[in-house]
This record gives sequence, C-alpha cells and structure tokens, in this order.
Amino acid sequence: MYKTLLAPLVILGSLLISTLAAAESQKLPIIYIDATTLSAKQTGLEVGRQSKRLFPNIERRYDIHLKSTLSQSTFNDIVQHHLPTLLQTLDRQYKEEINGISGAWQLVTNNKLGDGKLSLDEFKVLNLLPDLGYPPMGSGFGVFGRSAENRQTLVGRNLDMSSTPQLRSLQAITVYYYKNDNVVVNIGFAGILSVVTGYNNKGLFLSLLSARNMNPYKQFGENNIEHLHSSVFAIKKALTDKIDIKKANHILSGKHYSADFNFLIADKEKVEVLESSSSEHISKLRKWDSDTFQDSTSDSSQQISVVNCFALRVLPNNCYDPNNIVRLSRFHELTKFNIKNPATLEKLSLVMLDSNKYLYEIFNTKTLQSVIYKPSNNSLYLYASSINNEKKQPPEYKVYLDIIKKKSTNFSLLSLIEKWFNWILLFFMISIIAVFGKKNKEQNI
Repeated sequence: MYKTLLAPLVILGSLLISTLAAAESQKLPIIYIDATTLSAKQTGLEVGRQSKRLFPNIERRYDIHLKSTLSQSTFNDIVQHHLPTLLQTLDRQYKEEINGISGAWQLVTNNKLGDGKLSLDEFKVLNLLPDLGYPPMGSGFGVFGRSAENRQTLVGRNLDMSSTPQLRSLQAITVYYYKNDNVVVNIGFAGILSVVTGYNNKGLFLSLLSARNMNPYKQFGENNIEHLHSSVFAIKKALTDKIDIKKANHILSGKHYSADFNFLIADKEKVEVLESSSSEHISKLRKWDSDTFQDSTSDSSQQISVVNCFALRVLPNNCYDPNNIVRLSRFHELTKFNIKNPATLEKLSLVMLDSNKYLYEIFNTKTLQSVIYKPSNNSLYLYASSINNEKKQPPEYKVYLDIIKKKSTNFSLLSLIEKWFNWILLFFMISIIAVFGKKNKEQNI
C-alpha cells in the first residue's frame, strides 16, 4: 500500500525537479556580489572567484575572443597610446576592482593574443573596448505615461555586436549589493566589470549605443586626445549612485568620450536618450518631443526610439546610413501606442524581436542580447544568443522577476527544489495519517 502511495509522489517529484532544472539551465547564470563590507579590490576579487568557479577556463575563452576582435598590431597600439589615457581618468575604485580580478584569475604579463592566456592589459582592454573604438551597436525603444499600460514605463534594448562562441558562452548577469541599500544589475559577461546595459533597484535603466554607424576604430583614432572618460564605467557609477534620469544625466553629460554615443536612459516616469558628440563636445538629452531631424522620431507621444546615429538638430546630422533609416522607419511603423492602444510587454516584445526588412532588421543575426525592462517592479525579460548563435524561431525571452531580492546563489534552483520537496513530503505525511486514521476507524467499528 505504501509503495503504491509513494510511487506517484516520487514520479511527481522527479518531473518537478527535472522541469525546474531545465528552466534554470536555459537562463544565464547569475553572480551575486555582496559588496556592502568589501573594499573595491575585494569586490573585484570576489567577482573573479565566482566567475572562475562558473567558467574554470575563463582566461582562455576571453583570450580567444580578443584575438578574433583585434589584430596584434591594433592591440599593441591601444595599449601603448590609448589605454593609459582612459585609465588616467578612471575612478580609483574601478582600477582597484580590475586589479582585484588578478587575485582570482591566472593572468600573465605577456601581451600575446591567441596564446590561450590572458594578461592584465588584455583584461583591461576587454572592459574598455566600447571606449577603445569598438562600441556596442543595436537599437532601443522606450514608452511611458499614457502610451504605456497602467502608465508603467517599458524599455527595450537590442545589443548587436560581432561575437564568438567563447564570448557567447560567458554571458552572465552580475548583481552587486552596495551600502545604503543600493543594488546594481549588470547584464553582460562573467568577470567583466564595466556596464553596457544595466539597471538598479531604484528603477533606473541605462544602456550604451554607438551613435555612428561606421568603422568605430577610425573615429576613435580621430579623437586621440587627453582627458577622455570611460562611458561604460560612467554608466556603472550612475547606476550605483543615482535614482532617476535627471541625476544620471549629471554624471554622464559633461564628460568627453572617445566617440559618439547614445545613452538610452529610463526610470519609473519616462524614457530619454542622452546624445553625446565627441567631435562637438556636446551632450544633450533628447525627449520624445524634442526638436529633431525629419524622420528621426515618431509622431506618437511619450515614446522614443534610438539607433546608431543622432536625432537632435543641435548635433551633427549623421543619420544617413540605410541601416539606421530603415530601422527607425520600422520602429515608427510598429509603435503607434497611445491611450487607446497602450504598450504592453507582449507588444513591445514583438517590436524588439521584429526581423522584417531583410539586412536591416531590428532583431538580426548580430543581435547578441535583447532586453526588456520594467522599472516599476524591476522585472527583466532577456533573450541571450546561444553559443552557436542559432536564432530559433520564434526567439524567446526568459523571465527574471526577482533577481534583485536574492542575495545568494543558495536561493536559486536548490532552494526551489527544496521548497517543492517539502510540499511533496508534507502531502505524503498527510496521506499516511489519513490512511492510518481510516484504518483505525474501521477497526473500531
């Protein structure tokens, strides 16, 4: 009798555990860093330890990726002439975080790409690639106010970039817990300390895009001057300290960056784009109703799109590439949101995963990650390209609803299994009690 009762429970438990394991395995790994009591160097060390634990040969993977991205001569030029300039203006805490990694990884002194080893200089270049002539491409869209369902801001960002199997295999989310109840989520790669796309527990979202659709290293060479600042570490600082667009803008604007950038910024109330021209030394916030070049913005209210060019009239008109023109047109076509047709998560996902307009798709073969973020409850929806870069149809977002609340990897799959196992055990015990109670009642009769 007990075997008969136990068998379906065991089967149910096995199926449940298998389902949970499969669901978790399809998501990116999450690295939790409790930095509330750590120094900057200790924070870097902990990031290094946890990423090394996840990927024991992480140094080799990054070395292979860097080899496919840069030639040895270009790398040597960067290390000799450009890297020192960026490091000079980098906040001390970020320098120490970078140095902290060396305590956990096997870093060498020889700067030879493709040797299967990673040097400290190579690691620094990996963190600063967006500022060294290789900025992230892609597109973004945000909607808020009456044009969004329940007036809750939604923002989407597609990260387009050339990648390797090694880089795709290292995709990860890193969650930092700082003092004063500040939490920062970095949607990127294991061990990489800089932030291209991220958000914080206050509902502030930031993402970097190139604002020039051309050979980025060429423009970087044009701006070989002193006192350049890192865009990706400026994003990290803004997410660590600030709570809304206005305050984030104080950190991001007024700095001289190595190339033309667009910063997609969202908070609980609105979405804007900070357009920063390196050649003109101008950074201006673009709102949905700002004065822009013709066909650069939508006619619909309280929504804004961004591609790899400027839209503001006060900045250089560089939005003539077909890739930008077609994608902007497609955004305008798909996003006619208003109070009668408000944007929802489902509608925005269709926009960000749109693959029409051959060769000029919003979601294309180079889309490495697609992010949708909802500031009101810090919910994250993320598509991450597979290691072999196979674009399954239709592509799917994985849901990350509560990663900010978790402070330890102990609360991941194992905690879910334990919770459900306890429920199964409780059900089993109640069943046993019921059976014995019925048997005793029959005997008494």
